[in-house]
Amino acid sequence: MPLSKEPLRPFTRQTVFELADALTSNALLLSEQDRLVAISPVKDLDIGWIQRGLNVFSGHPERNSPEAFALIWNEVNKFDFSNFDGSYALDIVMWLYVMLKHNDFIILHAVTSAWSVHQMEHLLSPSDKVKAWRVWLHVALSALVTARVRDFRGEDICSPSDSLEDRLAALPSWSQLREKALAIPGFPDEHVYKMVQVAEDHAHTKYDNAASFLSLTEREYVARTAALTVITTPFKPFLQPPKL
Repeated sequence: MPLSKEPLRPFTRQTVFELADALTSNALLLSEQDRLVAISPVKDLDIGWIQRGLNVFSGHPERNSPEAFALIWNEVNKFDFSNFDGSYALDIVMWLYVMLKHNDFIILHAVTSAWSVHQMEHLLSPSDKVKAWRVWLHVALSALVTARVRDFRGEDICSPSDSLEDRLAALPSWSQLREKALAIPGFPDEHVYKMVQVAEDHAHTKYDNAASFLSLTEREYVARTAALTVITTPFKPFLQPPKL
């Protein structure tokens, strides 16, 4: 898809929130997804409803909605990816995860997928790395729409900044979080452990410059909050597509 001819938007918490809010409430995206998952060939796919929903926003010529696919790309193309890498992607998607008032299983997968791409991005050329992260963001936003999330927090979870250090100190340490995860009775979903691992790994990233999405303290706070959320809060049940 062609890049925007307008000045590219920076990735900030304000612009990312505006993007997420706009797409998750977009009538065309929601109606196209509802329409296509109810008819062939998408409804006949032997896959879960989440995967069927994502097919609508994919580039598949027989299963997608070209209008919906292009709409999401048009939004992605408005942003400046010059400083975008795995650490940046994890900052964004982990912040979105904790900006929701529930423990979202679908958005958790956007977090772990960002971590996976992050592990191999060093093998890519600079141009291919940008392409990979642009595609990742398109898929992550498609997942956000598919999850039909609307319960975003009213205020940035990192605000107010003057109390962030105290709020961080009140959270369990990483050793305590690992102990909590291992002490969960029964057989918890493996993604609980994956999120704790990814969150701790990301919290220890020394990625801090003028273009960072989160400061070091904010990243630590967001990562520990994400780990605590996945340990203590049941996943929002997704036995069937959520209703608005």
